Amino acid sequence: MGGTKKKPRTTMGQSAPPAWVETLFDDFLARLEDKLNDPRLNRHDVVRDTLYQIYLGTVPNFARVHDYTFPIGARVLMACFDPRNVQLDAERHPEVNADLYADRKPLIWFWQLFDRSPLGLNDYLGLRIRQILAPYIFKRVGTDFRCAPFVRWRFGYHLSLGDDVTIGPSVWLDDRGELEIGHRVTIGQGAVIYSHAPELRPAASADTQKTIIDDGAEIGAHSTLWPGIRIGAGARVQPASIVTEDVPPHHLAAGAPATIRPLPPGASDTAPKR
Repeated sequence: MGGTKKKPRTTMGQSAPPAWVETLFDDFLARLEDKLNDPRLNRHDVVRDTLYQIYLGTVPNFARVHDYTFPIGARVLMACFDPRNVQLDAERHPEVNADLYADRKPLIWFWQLFDRSPLGLNDYLGLRIRQILAPYIFKRVGTDFRCAPFVRWRFGYHLSLGDDVTIGPSVWLDDRGELEIGHRVTIGQGAVIYSHAPELRPAASADTQKTIIDDGAEIGAHSTLWPGIRIGAGARVQPASIVTEDVPPHHLAAGAPATIRPLPPGASDTAPKR
């Protein structure tokens, strides 16, 4: 796993900050990636110290965690900057691969807290930090990955993303089974994509199935894809639809539950090319 020193492409039409600010951002990102790639450094420590700087705006001083005269809420906050002091949802599931997840956990925690920080709310900086972190977390990430804030997933190591993938805010990518997303796929805000049958007891063993979204597909906002289905190349899922069966290539799924019909000729070619 590893990132890239090449500055990734941003979203279309996104304006750059003033030159001196962009230089400051570039320096921050380059230093962070250098630390992530430094075998002498523990990534838990890198994440802990960087979160301290981002949230508290000062040089890390973790001695205060043990200072009983310091406000207890502030001490708890500082303790939670360290991923070793945090339990994430995936760790409660019996099928988690502890070794694969352990490598990713500090960066998953950093991604989640970064999104909720003042830095993460800056779209220009947030997009780039997610592009840097994604190759360390997911099974595969192609070029030109664009991801909005508050996207969540289960494990990371079961999630594959092709080239030119765009994911809207607050999307749930359930890779508890396996989730494969092809090239030039767009997933709208609040979509939920399952690779396991949802159960009433979240920590119980689940019926996991591979879910596939093929090249050029578009998943509308607030839609739900059931586990084990395949969305064919160039297919579209209308917003707020619930899809429980395969959608053939160049077909439209719409409704709850969704009905499926062919797209009109040329309809799958109307989206702007990126």
